[in-house]
Amino acid sequence: MNNLGAAEVQNSSIWRNRSGDLRAVWSVLILIGTIGIVANPLVLALDATNVPVLENSLKNLCVAIAVMVAIVVICRLSIYGAADFGFGRLQRWWVGVLLGLAAGAVPIYVFVAAGWGFGALSITDQSGTDFTDVPLTVALIGQAIRYISGSFFEETVARGFLFYLLLTRLPWEKAWQRNLTAILVSSVIFSLLHLGNPDLTPLALINLAAVGVWFGVLYLGSGNLLVPIMAHFAWNLFQNNVFGMPNGGGESKAWILNVRPEIDNIVTGSGLGPEGSLITTLILAVMIGVCLPWVIKRELISREIKNDAGEQSSE
Repeated sequence: MNNLGAAEVQNSSIWRNRSGDLRAVWSVLILIGTIGIVANPLVLALDATNVPVLENSLKNLCVAIAVMVAIVVICRLSIYGAADFGFGRLQRWWVGVLLGLAAGAVPIYVFVAAGWGFGALSITDQSGTDFTDVPLTVALIGQAIRYISGSFFEETVARGFLFYLLLTRLPWEKAWQRNLTAILVSSVIFSLLHLGNPDLTPLALINLAAVGVWFGVLYLGSGNLLVPIMAHFAWNLFQNNVFGMPNGGGESKAWILNVRPEIDNIVTGSGLGPEGSLITTLILAVMIGVCLPWVIKRELISREIKNDAGEQSSE
């Protein structure tokens, strides 16, 4: 716990609730403001470099840096520490990395295997890249930077930050009630953040929310953002760069295999890839159904919960 809020604050103020924590509205404004102040100048500076293979990669990295700065600032002003935002110490971190990679890659493998097995997808070993005069290896590295930095800032905001806001303020007495609410709310917001994706369908929005639930389950089970970050990274990388399928409606710019739909419908996801597919819906439903009951009662932030009105709930 930060020393700033170690003692109980008797009277709430415009800045703090009665538990001494920074009010939610200020935390949100700090996050948004820091992204605007830190990320935008970096992105504008990088635009002048004109390196297409790194363009989106470096932009995502700029936003990731800005989000990290915001979390540091909020931690300094809050009574909660980095561990409560998902950045706690993780024993055997390499296990977290492998678990996350498997949790993101396996669903994509199952999607491709199921689609190919039913004749809905075709697979060829024609690797390639849309970047001119750039070796495939360099293009893949650029895309990996894009997806690891994008996964970092999306998971830090959608899981770490939103879980902190919700779990420390929801008045529900039971841990599972707060956890379920945090998972659902953060997943809906995660889905809505992708409204700008081209050719988005209602099923794609549902699947994106389900992906958010899956990442929330991984966060709740591990207590550390490393696992959902690596799962998010592996999901995007295997979908877009290993199998060459669209990601968020955007075509792959570098691929090892070339997976294409033989049937243009919701079974294959068509131009949206796995995110628009009914197969993905079923895969996620099974994984969430099996794993959620094992983690839903876990106390992620283990301390008394007080909301912005100063009301206290006990376990």
